[in-house]
Amino acid sequence: MRTLLGMSLLALICAGSGCGVIGPASARQVAERFSDAVERPTDANFADHLTADAVVYLQGPARLSAAAFHNYLLEAQRGHTYFHRASQVYVTPAGAGWMVEILKDQPGQVDTTTAAAEQAPLWMEATIQDGRISRAWMHPTVETLKALHQPAETYAAKAAADQLPLPPAWRDGTPAMLAAARAAEPEEAHAPTVFSGEPFLLPLLGLGAVVVRLLLARRRPAPTAPARGTLLLELSSRRQLARKGPRGSSPP
Repeated sequence: MRTLLGMSLLALICAGSGCGVIGPASARQVAERFSDAVERPTDANFADHLTADAVVYLQGPARLSAAAFHNYLLEAQRGHTYFHRASQVYVTPAGAGWMVEILKDQPGQVDTTTAAAEQAPLWMEATIQDGRISRAWMHPTVETLKALHQPAETYAAKAAADQLPLPPAWRDGTPAMLAAARAAEPEEAHAPTVFSGEPFLLPLLGLGAVVVRLLLARRRPAPTAPARGTLLLELSSRRQLARKGPRGSSPP
C-alpha cells in the first residue's frame, strides 16, 4: 500500500511539472524562450537554454559554442544591434524554427504579423533535445540573397556541404517557406498542454499533502510494550504484597 501511494504521489508531481515530456508544444515554448534570450542577452542565462556542448552557426559555417554565442550577442548589443524574432515559432521535425530580423534598437514587443515575417531577412532553426537546444543555425532568405547578388543555388549547395539543412520550400521564397512551415507542423503542436499552468498546481499540492499524511499515518509505530525490567519490578511488588496478606496480619 505504501508503495502504491508513493507511486501515486510521484505521478502527481510529474504531471504537475511536466517532467520527462517534451512534445511539440513544449518544443515551441523552448524555442520562444531561447529567442527572447537571444534578443536580450544581458538578462539571459544561456545555460538554461543550451546544452553544455551546443553549437550555433550564424549565417554560415562559423561554429560558436554556447559561451561564444552569448559573448557575440553581448558585443552586438553594445553596438545597438539585436536579433529580433519576427514571426511565430514553427515546430519542425528536429525542433523549431522562426524568422529573424536584425534591428538597431531593441523593440518593445515581438511583432508576429505576416508582413513582418515575410520581410525578415533570416530564418533560424534549432534542434531540441530534453528541453534544451543542442544545435542552432541561421539562413538568409532567397530574397536576402537576391539583394546581395548571391545565387541561391550556390548558397544551397554550400549549406548542404556544411550539413545545415534548409527549410522546406526555401527556394520558392519566404511566403512559400512560411506556408510550408505551417503545413508541416504536427497536429499536437496546436493542442493545449493539460498540466501547464498554476491553476493545476494548488489542487495537486493539496492532493499530494493528503497522500503524504496517509503514508505517515501508516508508518506511525504501534505503542511499544513496557520494558522487561519494568515488568519484573511490577511482578516482584505484587508477590511481596501477596506474602504480607491483609494489613496487620502475618503470613502463616
